[in-house]
Amino acid sequence: MTLNKVHNEDGSSLLEVLVSLLMITIGVLGMTVLIATSIGGNVTSRDNSVAANLIKEQIEYYQGLDSLPTLPLQLSESALNSRFARITSVFDSVSDTTVPGGLCQIDVLVTWTDNENTPHSRTFSTYIPNF
Repeated sequence: MTLNKVHNEDGSSLLEVLVSLLMITIGVLGMTVLIATSIGGNVTSRDNSVAANLIKEQIEYYQGLDSLPTLPLQLSESALNSRFARITSVFDSVSDTTVPGGLCQIDVLVTWTDNENTPHSRTFSTYIPNF
């Protein structure tokens, strides 16, 4: 009669568990760089959206007026949304000969400093009818 040994390998060895944990750790550490980059991109995107909305808000304000104030006009605002500044300039053909007759040029500049103390700015310029 021959005796056969039966091996029961239901569990994992300690070495296999440690290798698995090492692989998971390397994967998670690699993802932290992606997460940090994603958060930075979201902050930058948010700042650009706020700047665009501040510009749009100011242009729509002047488009909605029944009559424009005395031109040329320059308006400076600071501490908008806590870190943004906006400079609005409005010219007509009398105050700036490059502006076509019957129109007013509106220039809006929005500036801000990000969390890393890097200055940014966005500018938009458009024409509206002169009333």
